[in-house]
Amino acid sequence: MIDDSLLQTVLIVADDPETAAVWGQLFVERGYNAVTENASQAVSAARTLNPPLVVADVKLPHADRMALCRALKFVSRAALLIVTPPHSQEIVELYGAGADECLVQPINPALALVKAMAWIVRQQIPSVNRPLLGAFL
Repeated sequence: MIDDSLLQTVLIVADDPETAAVWGQLFVERGYNAVTENASQAVSAARTLNPPLVVADVKLPHADRMALCRALKFVSRAALLIVTPPHSQEIVELYGAGADECLVQPINPALALVKAMAWIVRQQIPSVNRPLLGAFL
């Protein structure tokens, strides 16, 4: 049995239990500890867990989604992947609010997982070397 305390934790923020279960399973199958929370508990969980990655797949009103993004970036150094409806203006605003990556619905699960894993790896590289990372990824 694997000791969960040795696994890296990914925080999944989802308002739909089925969606949370799918995201969680994707990460658990790859050896991560997935913790799921709803939007109202997300900021507290991010502060407590200090995960390398937060995936937010919530159906909130625009202003609430922006506020959640800002709050998560304020309390955590985690990479923040936001799932969004296909509205180009919202994507620009999400990046401005602190999102590191926007995943537009409908999502290709394999592509989403590759992007998530890349962000986890980026979080593990010391910040001194991060400027060089763009040339290789």
